[in-house]
Amino acid sequence: MAGGSEAQGVWRGGWLARALDYAELVRVSNLPTCASNVLVGVALGVGGGRFPWLVFTAAGVVVVVVYCGGMAMNDALDAAVDRLHRPERPIPSGRVGVRSAFVFSAACLAVGLTVAGSLGAQAMLWAGALVAAIVGYNLLHRLTAVSAAVMGAARGLVYLFSAAAVRPLEDTGVWKAALGPAAVLGCYIVGVTLTARGEPRLAGRRRGWFAALVVLAGPAAWAVVPASDWRWALAAGAVLVGWSAAAARHLVGDPPRVNLAVRGWLAGICLLDAYFLVLVGWPRAAWAAAGCFGLTVLGQRRVAGT
Repeated sequence: MAGGSEAQGVWRGGWLARALDYAELVRVSNLPTCASNVLVGVALGVGGGRFPWLVFTAAGVVVVVVYCGGMAMNDALDAAVDRLHRPERPIPSGRVGVRSAFVFSAACLAVGLTVAGSLGAQAMLWAGALVAAIVGYNLLHRLTAVSAAVMGAARGLVYLFSAAAVRPLEDTGVWKAALGPAAVLGCYIVGVTLTARGEPRLAGRRRGWFAALVVLAGPAAWAVVPASDWRWALAAGAVLVGWSAAAARHLVGDPPRVNLAVRGWLAGICLLDAYFLVLVGWPRAAWAAAGCFGLTVLGQRRVAGT
């Protein structure tokens, strides 16, 4: 009995419990969306030929740790607000200290930039822009709705960074290939962010405009990337639009179930990535992105994505 109690104490108060607290802090359920974003960026950078899995792994490490750093910073800056509205979060509940969260955030951002440096000078430059966008959003998001555009830019920069990790963007073909998808992903994230931001007062036409930015991402993706196989593209696009529209239905009602819509759209990032991968002719990578979608949906049952 004593041994069982001791083991239970380690579970509740030891390193594993701390790891789970930090996993909740960084919203670990969203990390598969980072991996699928990197898949698209690398595919856009390489074009045809063999997929560079080693580069994908290194770029994925950069994006994942930078994302974790950004989430930790977000919660540290929002600690006072969360104490009133989300007391169950790791910081207001006392499971993670504000100072610890800032230190963890700084360490993650530093590691991300260091690994990015190993991928070349231009990859390091784009990673720096990504970090700047994340920090800028965290500092501005409580002050102005314009910060949603900064968040959208941050996600779009993941495509550009990952493409640059494969091939310098001075190659105009790579730049043109990556810019359109990055803009579509950015608009998708702007719609999700504005919806989540406006939860207490979301109503009427504004709600519809935010949802439109998300649901129309599928047709917009087809517009900026010519389909290599229209049949597979049509199927993948139908799945993306169907999932996005199904999530948007949560906004219809009084009161709207905004959190459910946002959670669905966050998982849908992976479906948008899968769609882009089908469009550019990487069906195997598209299946990997679809797997990331499944992991995100399952992870959200344990750790909230918002």
